[in-house]
Amino acid sequence: SKMDNDIEVPLMTCEHNAGECFAFNNHAGNETYVQNVLDALIRHSLELLADNNLSIKWQPDDTTQKILQQNISTSYEDVQWMQLLEEQVLKWTTQVNNTPMLKTRGIINITPNELNNLLLDCERVQEYNKCSLGKKDICAFHTLCGGEAKIVENVMQIPIVGGKVETLSLTHSRPLVDDNAGFVIVSRSVKKELNDTVGNPCFSISSLRSIAGTEKTELTTLTSISLPIPKFLMHRVAFYGADDFFCNLRKIT
Repeated sequence: SKMDNDIEVPLMTCEHNAGECFAFNNHAGNETYVQNVLDALIRHSLELLADNNLSIKWQPDDTTQKILQQNISTSYEDVQWMQLLEEQVLKWTTQVNNTPMLKTRGIINITPNELNNLLLDCERVQEYNKCSLGKKDICAFHTLCGGEAKIVENVMQIPIVGGKVETLSLTHSRPLVDDNAGFVIVSRSVKKELNDTVGNPCFSISSLRSIAGTEKTELTTLTSISLPIPKFLMHRVAFYGADDFFCNLRKIT
């Protein structure tokens, strides 16, 4: 099916109430405008994900805190540290504009290109996300950056507590342009029509960075914790989902 209406793309920034919104039409044919929207989405996303972003105070969970205290070296030249991240999932939480966020990091034993292709393939989503009840591409946009951009519909079962969540999102992937070869994938809730409300807003970023001298990927993800469940369960559900995601990825790679 096609989307004939404008869609609205909200951006999440590090600054309180500094969000921007862009609307564009798949059939407008204005490639430059679409590219500007995607550029802004990537720019804001990489700012949120940056380890040196001092405006965000990330709080490690107990396991991550213990790992970081016990390991002075966090270089992948340290074999022990690499082996640790091949088995563990580091987790941090924070709030951005009153939205709870979860950041995770671990190593996946395939190249960034292979992992990028896997995560963008809707037909393979249930291989690594056992909570997905189905995911499909609605339409695609032409990009000028060598990446991929599309509207994706996803239905997911909420782990532990049950219930379903349906989302419509703009998913955009492009190569990273810094020293580390890899990709960044951003997914952001969109509206089918400008006057719609987003029932279950979602925002996620995945950084897929090549580890020098290997065919492995450092995978860092940032996701909003926005689920129709009691607040006291949100972190538990999010942590369970993160561990399950990495565990399943490692099994199939």
